[in-house]
Amino acid sequence: SPRKEYIKVTNTISTWEKVLLCNYYDWMDLSQDKIYTIADEYSIPNDLNDSIEWIFNTVQTPPLFHRKYQRKADSSVYKTNLRYSSDGLTVDSDAVTVSFLNDYYDITSNEGNQTLSQSVFETSGESYSPNDLTIFQQTFNLPIESAIDYNGYNTTDCYSTSGYCYEGNLDIQYISGVSQYTTSIYWYVGGDNPFLTWLIDMSAQSNPPQVNSMSWGSLESETSESTLEQFNTEAMKLGLIGVTITISSGD
Repeated sequence: SPRKEYIKVTNTISTWEKVLLCNYYDWMDLSQDKIYTIADEYSIPNDLNDSIEWIFNTVQTPPLFHRKYQRKADSSVYKTNLRYSSDGLTVDSDAVTVSFLNDYYDITSNEGNQTLSQSVFETSGESYSPNDLTIFQQTFNLPIESAIDYNGYNTTDCYSTSGYCYEGNLDIQYISGVSQYTTSIYWYVGGDNPFLTWLIDMSAQSNPPQVNSMSWGSLESETSESTLEQFNTEAMKLGLIGVTITISSGD
Protein backbone atom coordinates (compact mmCIF):
# COMPACT_ATOMS: atom_id res chain seq x y z
CA SER A 1 0.00 0.00 0.00
CA PRO A 2 1.17 3.63 -0.54
CA ARG A 3 1.89 4.13 3.16
CA LYS A 4 3.36 0.62 3.50
CA GLU A 5 0.85 -0.61 6.11
CA TYR A 6 -0.16 -3.58 3.96
CA ILE A 7 1.71 -6.11 1.85
CA LYS A 8 -0.29 -8.05 -0.73
CA VAL A 9 1.04 -11.45 -1.75
CA THR A 10 -0.58 -13.87 -4.19
CA ASN A 11 0.06 -17.61 -4.25
CA THR A 12 -1.72 -20.95 -4.47
CA ILE A 13 -3.92 -22.34 -1.71
CA SER A 14 -1.59 -25.31 -1.25
CA THR A 15 1.37 -22.95 -0.74
CA TRP A 16 -0.47 -20.92 1.87
CA GLU A 17 -1.46 -24.08 3.70
CA LYS A 18 2.22 -24.96 4.01
CA VAL A 19 3.38 -21.45 4.95
CA LEU A 20 0.60 -20.78 7.48
CA LEU A 21 0.31 -24.35 8.78
CA CYS A 22 -3.41 -24.42 8.08
CA ASN A 23 -6.13 -26.06 6.02
CA TYR A 24 -8.46 -24.15 3.71
CA TYR A 25 -12.03 -25.35 3.16
CA ASP A 26 -14.87 -24.35 0.87
CA TRP A 27 -17.71 -22.81 2.88
CA MET A 28 -21.20 -22.24 1.51
CA ASP A 29 -22.99 -19.00 2.36
CA LEU A 30 -26.61 -20.15 2.25
CA SER A 31 -27.94 -16.58 2.39
CA GLN A 32 -26.33 -15.72 -0.95
CA ASP A 33 -25.61 -19.15 -2.46
CA LYS A 34 -21.90 -18.33 -2.65
CA ILE A 35 -18.87 -20.47 -1.86
CA TYR A 36 -15.92 -18.97 0.02
CA THR A 37 -12.53 -20.56 0.65
CA ILE A 38 -11.63 -19.93 4.30
CA ALA A 39 -9.12 -21.44 6.73
CA ASP A 40 -10.16 -22.65 10.16
CA GLU A 41 -6.97 -21.26 11.76
CA TYR A 42 -3.40 -20.32 10.89
CA SER A 43 0.00 -20.00 12.55
CA ILE A 44 3.11 -17.85 12.06
CA PRO A 45 6.55 -18.11 13.72
CA ASN A 46 6.80 -16.37 17.08
CA ASP A 47 9.58 -14.05 15.92
CA LEU A 48 7.14 -12.50 13.40
CA ASN A 49 4.41 -11.70 15.92
CA ASP A 50 5.67 -8.16 16.53
CA SER A 51 5.85 -7.41 12.80
CA ILE A 52 2.55 -8.88 11.57
CA GLU A 53 -0.76 -7.80 13.11
CA TRP A 54 -3.21 -9.69 10.92
CA ILE A 55 -3.17 -11.93 7.86
CA PHE A 56 -6.35 -11.41 5.87
CA ASN A 57 -8.07 -13.81 3.47
CA THR A 58 -7.44 -16.56 5.99
CA VAL A 59 -10.00 -17.05 8.78
CA GLN A 60 -12.16 -13.97 8.08
CA THR A 61 -15.73 -14.69 7.06
CA PRO A 62 -17.61 -12.44 4.59
CA PRO A 63 -20.20 -10.01 5.99
CA LEU A 64 -23.64 -11.41 6.72
CA PHE A 65 -26.33 -9.05 5.50
CA HIS A 66 -29.98 -8.79 6.43
CA ARG A 67 -32.04 -8.31 3.29
CA LYS A 68 -33.70 -4.95 3.83
CA TYR A 69 -36.14 -5.40 1.01
CA GLN A 70 -37.89 -8.02 -1.06
CA ARG A 71 -37.83 -7.30 -4.77
CA LYS A 72 -41.20 -7.77 -6.49
CA ALA A 73 -41.63 -7.71 -10.24
CA ASP A 74 -44.99 -5.93 -10.06
CA SER A 75 -44.02 -3.35 -7.43
CA SER A 76 -44.62 0.27 -8.42
CA VAL A 77 -43.47 1.84 -5.16
CA TYR A 78 -39.92 3.16 -4.95
CA LYS A 79 -37.92 4.10 -1.87
CA THR A 80 -37.75 7.69 -3.08
CA ASN A 81 -41.54 7.88 -2.71
CA LEU A 82 -42.00 8.31 -6.45
CA ARG A 83 -44.85 6.38 -8.05
CA TYR A 84 -45.46 5.48 -11.66
CA SER A 85 -49.05 5.57 -12.80
CA SER A 86 -50.98 5.96 -16.03
CA ASP A 87 -50.81 9.72 -15.47
CA GLY A 88 -47.01 9.71 -15.25
CA LEU A 89 -44.66 10.31 -12.34
CA THR A 90 -46.19 11.56 -9.11
CA VAL A 91 -44.85 12.28 -5.63
CA ASP A 92 -46.52 11.13 -2.41
CA SER A 93 -47.74 13.95 -0.19
CA ASP A 94 -45.77 12.49 2.73
CA ALA A 95 -42.60 11.88 0.70
CA VAL A 96 -39.19 12.29 2.30
CA THR A 97 -37.84 14.87 -0.11
CA VAL A 98 -34.76 17.07 0.02
CA SER A 99 -37.01 19.95 1.15
CA PHE A 100 -38.38 17.79 3.95
CA LEU A 101 -34.85 16.94 5.10
CA ASN A 102 -33.90 20.62 5.01
CA ASP A 103 -36.83 21.51 7.27
CA TYR A 104 -36.38 18.55 9.60
CA TYR A 105 -32.63 18.95 10.14
CA ASP A 106 -32.59 22.75 9.82
CA ILE A 107 -30.36 22.68 6.75
CA THR A 108 -30.10 26.27 5.55
CA SER A 109 -28.27 25.66 2.26
CA ASN A 110 -27.81 22.76 -0.16
CA GLU A 111 -25.03 24.44 -2.09
CA GLY A 112 -21.91 22.34 -1.86
CA ASN A 113 -18.50 22.89 -3.39
CA GLN A 114 -17.31 21.59 -6.76
CA THR A 115 -13.77 21.28 -5.45
CA LEU A 116 -14.87 18.77 -2.79
CA SER A 117 -16.22 15.24 -3.10
CA GLN A 118 -18.57 12.88 -1.26
CA SER A 119 -19.21 9.17 -1.68
CA VAL A 120 -21.67 6.41 -0.89
CA PHE A 121 -20.41 2.91 -0.15
CA GLU A 122 -22.19 0.03 -1.87
CA THR A 123 -21.63 -3.72 -2.06
CA SER A 124 -23.44 -7.07 -2.47
CA GLY A 125 -24.26 -6.56 -6.17
CA GLU A 126 -26.04 -3.24 -5.61
CA SER A 127 -26.19 -0.92 -8.62
CA TYR A 128 -27.63 2.51 -9.33
CA SER A 129 -29.39 3.92 -12.37
CA PRO A 130 -27.97 7.15 -13.86
CA ASN A 131 -31.33 7.62 -15.61
CA ASP A 132 -33.21 7.34 -12.32
CA LEU A 133 -30.82 9.89 -10.80
CA THR A 134 -31.71 12.36 -13.55
CA ILE A 135 -35.46 11.72 -13.09
CA PHE A 136 -35.09 12.29 -9.34
CA GLN A 137 -33.31 15.59 -9.93
CA GLN A 138 -35.82 16.76 -12.53
CA THR A 139 -38.80 15.81 -10.36
CA PHE A 140 -37.58 17.80 -7.36
CA ASN A 141 -36.11 20.70 -9.37
CA LEU A 142 -32.54 19.91 -8.37
CA PRO A 143 -29.41 20.63 -10.41
CA ILE A 144 -28.84 17.94 -13.05
CA GLU A 145 -25.58 16.28 -12.06
CA SER A 146 -24.15 12.89 -12.87
CA ALA A 147 -22.25 10.70 -10.41
CA ILE A 148 -18.85 9.09 -10.72
CA ASP A 149 -19.05 5.32 -10.33
CA TYR A 150 -16.03 3.35 -9.14
CA ASN A 151 -15.88 -0.21 -10.49
CA GLY A 152 -18.74 0.24 -12.96
CA TYR A 153 -21.83 -0.63 -10.94
CA ASN A 154 -24.39 1.42 -12.83
CA THR A 155 -27.21 -0.06 -14.85
CA THR A 156 -29.95 0.83 -17.30
CA ASP A 157 -32.12 -2.04 -16.07
CA CYS A 158 -33.06 -2.16 -12.40
CA TYR A 159 -35.53 -5.00 -13.01
CA SER A 160 -33.09 -7.65 -14.23
CA THR A 161 -31.72 -10.32 -11.90
CA SER A 162 -28.40 -8.47 -11.72
CA GLY A 163 -29.84 -5.00 -11.38
CA TYR A 164 -30.57 -4.36 -7.72
CA CYS A 165 -30.93 -0.58 -7.39
CA TYR A 166 -33.02 0.05 -4.29
CA GLU A 167 -30.31 1.02 -1.81
CA GLY A 168 -27.94 2.30 -4.46
CA ASN A 169 -30.48 4.67 -6.00
CA LEU A 170 -31.61 5.96 -2.62
CA ASP A 171 -28.08 6.66 -1.41
CA ILE A 172 -26.69 8.45 -4.45
CA GLN A 173 -29.87 10.46 -5.06
CA TYR A 174 -30.12 11.91 -1.58
CA ILE A 175 -26.45 12.59 -0.91
CA SER A 176 -26.27 14.55 -4.18
CA GLY A 177 -29.58 16.26 -3.38
CA VAL A 178 -28.58 17.43 0.09
CA SER A 179 -25.10 18.60 -0.95
CA GLN A 180 -25.52 19.88 -4.49
CA TYR A 181 -22.63 20.67 -6.86
CA THR A 182 -20.31 18.55 -4.72
CA THR A 183 -18.74 15.73 -6.76
CA SER A 184 -20.69 12.58 -5.84
CA ILE A 185 -19.04 9.16 -6.08
CA TYR A 186 -20.80 5.78 -6.19
CA TRP A 187 -18.08 3.63 -4.61
CA TYR A 188 -18.78 -0.06 -5.10
CA VAL A 189 -16.64 -2.67 -3.34
CA GLY A 190 -17.01 -6.43 -3.82
CA GLY A 191 -15.00 -9.32 -2.45
CA ASP A 192 -15.00 -11.11 0.88
CA ASN A 193 -14.14 -8.11 3.06
CA PRO A 194 -15.80 -5.07 1.44
CA PHE A 195 -16.00 -2.79 4.49
CA LEU A 196 -12.29 -2.92 5.29
CA THR A 197 -11.30 -2.93 1.61
CA TRP A 198 -13.28 0.29 1.12
CA LEU A 199 -11.36 2.13 3.84
CA ILE A 200 -8.01 0.80 2.67
CA ASP A 201 -8.75 1.87 -0.91
CA MET A 202 -9.91 5.28 0.30
CA SER A 203 -6.78 5.75 2.40
CA ALA A 204 -4.71 5.05 -0.69
CA GLN A 205 -6.22 8.06 -2.45
CA SER A 206 -4.15 11.23 -2.53
CA ASN A 207 -7.37 13.20 -2.01
CA PRO A 208 -10.12 10.94 -0.58
CA PRO A 209 -13.76 12.11 -0.47
CA GLN A 210 -14.32 14.43 2.47
CA VAL A 211 -17.74 12.98 3.40
CA ASN A 212 -18.64 9.30 3.04
CA SER A 213 -21.92 7.52 3.71
CA MET A 214 -22.30 3.81 4.42
CA SER A 215 -25.92 2.63 4.60
CA TRP A 216 -24.81 -0.95 5.14
CA GLY A 217 -24.09 -3.13 8.10
CA SER A 218 -23.46 -6.77 8.92
CA LEU A 219 -23.91 -8.84 12.06
CA GLU A 220 -21.12 -7.81 14.39
CA SER A 221 -21.22 -11.12 16.24
CA GLU A 222 -20.41 -12.87 12.95
CA THR A 223 -17.52 -10.54 12.06
CA SER A 224 -13.95 -11.57 12.83
CA GLU A 225 -11.94 -9.65 15.42
CA SER A 226 -9.26 -8.80 12.86
CA THR A 227 -11.79 -7.14 10.53
CA LEU A 228 -13.44 -5.18 13.35
CA GLU A 229 -10.20 -3.88 14.82
CA GLN A 230 -8.62 -3.01 11.48
CA PHE A 231 -11.77 -1.25 10.27
CA ASN A 232 -11.74 0.91 13.40
CA THR A 233 -8.05 1.66 12.93
CA GLU A 234 -8.47 2.70 9.29
CA ALA A 235 -11.51 4.84 10.13
CA MET A 236 -9.56 6.67 12.85
CA LYS A 237 -6.65 7.27 10.47
CA LEU A 238 -9.01 8.80 7.91
CA GLY A 239 -10.58 10.93 10.62
CA LEU A 240 -7.18 12.37 11.49
CA ILE A 241 -6.83 13.77 7.95
CA GLY A 242 -10.31 15.32 8.02
CA VAL A 243 -12.41 12.58 6.39
CA THR A 244 -15.95 12.06 7.74
CA ILE A 245 -17.62 8.62 7.70
CA THR A 246 -21.28 8.15 8.63
CA ILE A 247 -22.68 4.66 8.99
CA SER A 248 -26.16 3.06 9.01
CA SER A 249 -28.78 5.18 10.78
CA GLY A 250 -26.19 7.89 11.33
CA ASP A 251 -26.01 8.76 7.65
